[in-house]
Order: sequence, then C-alpha cells, then structure tokens
Amino acid sequence: MTGSIARLTAPLRASVTASVLFLGAVPLARPPAILAQDDKSSEAIDRGIDFLLPATETFVAGLENNSGVLSPKQGNHDMGKLALQVYGLVVAGVSVENPTIKRSFQLLERMTFSHTYTTALYIFALDAAISQLEDDMLLLAPQKVQAKVRDDGAIGREYRPRLQAAVESFLRTQNRQGVWRYHPGEDSFDNSNVQFAVLAIGVGAKRHVNMDPSVWQRIADHFIRGQQKQGEPTKDRITLRPKEERGKKRDEVRLIAADKDRGGKEGGKGEKEGGKEGGKGSRDKDAVTVVKKKEVTVAPNPENPEIGTESIEVLQRGWDYENKGSSSWNMTCAGLSSLLLARENLRGKISGEAKTALDKAIRDGYGWVMGHWSPGGSYYGMYSLEKVGDLGDVQKFGPHDWHKELTDQLVGSQQADGSWAKGGGHEEDPNLSTAFALLILNRATSLLTMSPVSRIVVSGKTSAAENPEDRSWVYVPDLDTTLHYPSLLRTIRQRPSPKLLRFLENIVDNYADERKGDLVPELAYVRDSIQQKTAQKIIDDYLVKITGYRYKDPEDYLKWHRRWERIRKIGETKSKDHAGTLLNYYKSTTKSVTLKKTLMWALTQVGTREAIPLFLEDMSHPEAAVRLSAYNYFRAFFLDFPPPFDPQAAEGIRENQVAALKDWYAKQE
Repeated sequence: MTGSIARLTAPLRASVTASVLFLGAVPLARPPAILAQDDKSSEAIDRGIDFLLPATETFVAGLENNSGVLSPKQGNHDMGKLALQVYGLVVAGVSVENPTIKRSFQLLERMTFSHTYTTALYIFALDAAISQLEDDMLLLAPQKVQAKVRDDGAIGREYRPRLQAAVESFLRTQNRQGVWRYHPGEDSFDNSNVQFAVLAIGVGAKRHVNMDPSVWQRIADHFIRGQQKQGEPTKDRITLRPKEERGKKRDEVRLIAADKDRGGKEGGKGEKEGGKEGGKGSRDKDAVTVVKKKEVTVAPNPENPEIGTESIEVLQRGWDYENKGSSSWNMTCAGLSSLLLARENLRGKISGEAKTALDKAIRDGYGWVMGHWSPGGSYYGMYSLEKVGDLGDVQKFGPHDWHKELTDQLVGSQQADGSWAKGGGHEEDPNLSTAFALLILNRATSLLTMSPVSRIVVSGKTSAAENPEDRSWVYVPDLDTTLHYPSLLRTIRQRPSPKLLRFLENIVDNYADERKGDLVPELAYVRDSIQQKTAQKIIDDYLVKITGYRYKDPEDYLKWHRRWERIRKIGETKSKDHAGTLLNYYKSTTKSVTLKKTLMWALTQVGTREAIPLFLEDMSHPEAAVRLSAYNYFRAFFLDFPPPFDPQAAEGIRENQVAALKDWYAKQE
C-alpha cells in the first residue's frame, strides 16, 4: 500500500458525451460508460462513494468533541451507523489509508462490545479492511500463485486483534438457546440480531478464531427448530453460479507471500507451477485442490444438495422474527444465510441424519424465497438477499437473476447527489441507505468465503470470446484470465499505488487495437481524479502509448478521442462519402500508432483503394506494428496473395520486399 491519498476531486455527476467533456478550472466529467451493463453499476458505485465519503467525514466530526474523545451523547446506535458506513466504503474500494477511514477506525476502537448489531458491523468493517490489503497484494500475483492464496495473519495485522476480540465476545455470549439478542446476557433472541452475530462468527471462522463446532451446531439446531413446519410445494429451483465465477473458497488454499512487482514467484519453492503435481485429478470438476508445502491432495466435494432436486419435493418454509410459526422476507433470508454458514462450518463434523435435516431446511428456505419473491421492499431486505445469494453461490432463484435485478433497481433509484433515498425502519438517513446500496452492488458478502482474487477485478474466465461485445472485460494472455477494466480503474482512483498503475499496462497492451481509443476518456478522467504526481505520470505514459502525443492540456486528449470516434463511425457505417476525410486524416497522422491503425481499418471497411499506395509507403514506417498492419490491410484489398513481407526483417531485406510488392501492385492495377 502507498501512503495516505488525498480525497478524490469530486467529478461532475452529469452523464455527458465525450463531445462536451471539458477541462479548465473544473475536473473532467466522468466519461460515458464503455458498455452499459457492468459500467452502469461501476458509475453508480463511484457516485455513491462521492456522496458517502464526505458525509462520513461529517458524521465522524459529530461523534467527537474538541479533545477527540467520544461525546457522551453518543452510544451504540451511532457507532453502529459509523461501522456500516465504513464497511460500505471500504468494500467499494476506498483506501484504508484514506484519512476519513483511518479516523473512523480510530474512533471505533473506543467502542465496547455491548451491542449485537454494532459489534457485528464493526467486525465486517475490520474484515473488509484486511481483505482490501489482501486484494492489493494478490491482484499483482500471477494466476498460478493466486490459486494458492489463503489467510495470512501478517496482512492487516493492525486490524486483527480487535476483530478477534469482537468475535470472541459473541462466542462468550451465545445464550443457552444458542443465539443472541441486542445485548450480552439476554436469554431471549430475535432472528435479526442472530443473523448478524452468525455472520460475524463466520468472519471469525474464516480468520481462524478458535471456536468449538458446537457453536455452529447450536445455530443450526435453532433455525431448523424454528422453521415453519408446513409449506406449499414449489417447482422452482435455484441455479448456481458457473464454477469459474465462484472462485476458490478461502479455506481450500494456502497463502504464498508476494514478491516485488508481480506479487510472487509462480508455484513457490518446492512446488510445481499451479499445483500440477496433482495431475489431471486436480482439475476435476467435482474435486477441490488443497495445496500444502510440498504436496497436493484431492478431496471430493460433497454433493450439492440444492442441485438436481427436481425429483425431491421442495416446500416453501420460512422463518419469522421469533420462531413463532409465521414467515417474512427478511427473517427467511436471515435463516438461510445463517444455515448456509453453519453448513459450511460443519462439513465433516455432523452425522448423516443431521446433515439431511440441515440440507432440507436450506432447500425449503430457498423454496420460500422463490415462492414469495419480493426483494425490493427495503435496502435491508435487498442486503439480506445478497447475503443468501453470495453465501450460497446462487445465480438465479427460479427465473430471477437476483443480482441483476437488484443492480437495475439500485442504479435506477440513485439520487442526483449520488445517494440513495432514506428507507423505512433503521434506514432513517441516506448515509445508511447508501452504505447498504454499496454493499449490494459490490457483493460484499462474497468477501466472507471467497479468496480475495476471486472478486470483481479478476474474473477467472479463460476466454474473452464468451461475450465479444462486452468490452469492459479484457483478456490478458500472460495471466490467462480476464480483467474487469472499469473495476480496476475504480480501484486505481481510490488507491493509486504504483504497482496497480503498472498493472494497468496489461489492459493497455491487450485491448483490441481497433478499439484502443475507447480507453482514452476513462484514462484521462482517472488522471484528472487523482493528485499524486507519480500516478499522473504513469497514466500520462499510457495515454501517450495510445495517442502518440503527450499533451499538456488534457482537453487535447479528448479532442484526439473525438477524431478517433469519428473515424470509427465512418468505418462502421462504411460511408464512402467520407473516404476523402479518412485519407486526409491518414496523411496528417504521423505519431499515433493507434490512430493510424484505426484509419487503416476504416479505409479498408469503406473500400478506399486510394489508400493502397499509402499502405505501401507505411511498410517502411519506423514502427514494426504499423508496418505489419499496413501489409495486412494491403492484402485485404486483393483476392490473390501478394509477395511476402516480414515487418521484423532487417531494413535492407524489407526494402527489397517493399519494392517487390510495389511491382506486384502495379501489375494488379
């Protein structure tokens, strides 16, 4: 991690086209999204951060008096609100080194563990801080090293003692019914408090806080006992996320520390790359690779009891607030998320009969959710569903692609200032509503079970061909994976470390040549959003690499982009009326390799044969990439194969080859 970064200059929030972007005394406006789907949520997250970060700074100031001590008027409620806001911001990518976040954690250190919601939210915020540090380290590691990453106590050590102490407070106060209410020592329960305590204990399990399995058995017993006894059958079934999108569970893998720029040596000393010692079995779709110091063992995954259940009756059985026999959306989600965590932590530790009962409770809980689909009633209700969906690796509940539906709803309801309007109940101000929205959009609960590199920026896909129209994902051959470009840029805006900025070169180098100009407005926006001169210099270098120019005025990069866009449009429409414009652009383009190659493409699309002599001349261009493109686009005009040309050959050989091509062309004409 780099040192503290200044808060980002707030961008203009209007969605504008590149043609009206401007610079001067104000920062660049955020450019339009490269693609609609993923980038709409990315833009919503950016705007949510822009609202919540200064709002949290104001909130923190209100919790302190002049001596920096908690005001006596403040209690658990306000500390819980602060923890929720910090959790939402850190998960969204705001650096733990940001002054507001650091100040918030310092304030939270003074709280006592005397309130269930507040303590749980504090645990979530601490865990998110640790995960962010893991993300930044592991993002830079080669994929074969990433595959072996597990929790390392040395990462985020400043947050771990408080996290452990808070989790242990829940373990001590689990009452005789196996659950919790608002405060320690209460012998009653409500399932809203219980779900937060269970989720907090789940964080503790992931972070290796010592606990007896009976903790989880008592939680499971509570929810199995309290579920509705009867329910209508449903034919709906869940659909799990594709395995490559689920990532690795944190406890399936081991930590390997990162080395310098790229984050570590592939495979590590004494291990074959990627754990290949396990042979083909380590890639079996029903197996999990467990990496140890010098060996790889393969353990079969238990059959997922939610899949292939068409022949098994699924009932709609939910939960209510106090296990009185009724059901509600939020409490059914509470029961499901708690049982999913219990099952994960009881694997191999319970009898077959107990596991069957646990699986049935989860299956019928899913049945209730699918039969009573109504996630949009509150932000809390949407967050409750997010926990179930991510803990259960669920892509669809029946016909409902839950995260897409929630994202569409949140993107559509965001306010002009970047916030989300206050909701009912405990969502009494927009700070809380916005924090919940950021958690949902960022799939915060996946942090609980997934290896950090399984999230968002690195997709784990091995081919960019799945959706060639989605230009927000960029395939990087060296990593054999795809990167989500908008998420990487958001990470860089919030945490512009030199390593992450250098990692961005993977995007610049591997983005399709004919679309590389797409990157210019976003890069210019990021450059204008951050204030570190070193970071700005690195981004400037990327802009020069694309445009061929180092402009002093960032508006000139946008002018370049407008010309590039016009060239693209002419090529896409194959407008012969604009062939003269393309030829004039081509003759005046000397420094920008990207622009020249795009012009070659457009001239070929339009079928402008007047460009052929220009292509022949550019086979002598100083840049090998231009020479290669010139030859390829020259060939595209002919059915017959022209003489060969090697753009990498020595200059004398190339001169002879170009002369032969000119003679051949003269004969064709």
